[in-house]
Amino acid sequence: MAVVAHIQGEKIIKHLFKIIMLIYLLALSDVALAGKWIMGISIGAAKSDNDDGLLNSQLAASGLNATASTENSIDIRWQLYGGYDFVDRWGIELGYLDLGKVETTFTGTTSDIEAFLNSAQDIHPQTAQGWLLSMIHYFPIDYDTRLKARIGVYSWEADYTLQGGNASKSVSENGSDISFGIGLELGEWHATGTIGHLKWDHYTIEDKQFEIFSFGFSFVFQ
Repeated sequence: MAVVAHIQGEKIIKHLFKIIMLIYLLALSDVALAGKWIMGISIGAAKSDNDDGLLNSQLAASGLNATASTENSIDIRWQLYGGYDFVDRWGIELGYLDLGKVETTFTGTTSDIEAFLNSAQDIHPQTAQGWLLSMIHYFPIDYDTRLKARIGVYSWEADYTLQGGNASKSVSENGSDISFGIGLELGEWHATGTIGHLKWDHYTIEDKQFEIFSFGFSFVFQ
């Protein structure tokens, strides 16, 4: 029996197009001030932090005779985002964040696979994808370097397929959770052009905690 958490089959370019159109519409509206527009991408690689011990405790509490085993693979997490810096120290960002894919196998015995799948649908490693809206505050260090603090809301959704024998069950979940992070930006942030960044972000998906280290770049324009 296996629980597979997989990403919806939407194209990256579709989400990038949405962000581009949002920025374009805002630029044509009265929202546009004397600040700067930003578009960027971040890519992170993190060791899977799924806790098999927690999953096994949930299985036992549910009366299920099974044990969990999660693949220890490297998960790639990516984000596309656009934003607007109102002044040197404040800004806002909207991005699409994908927290990767995980797979967990439940090994055990059962006489009723349908009952097992129904009971196990709330017992799985967490992953998700969705929209992240954040308020940004900057701490300038010098002309080429500044710290970036972020707090926001991650509106996520997740689709799972539970498989066991010849039976399967589809599960869809969604929710919103607080997220925050801090990063270091390298580049002439006073001017237009390309800026590189390194950052750490914390996300919560229900009871699951994610800490992601990532790198990327953004393009700043007026």
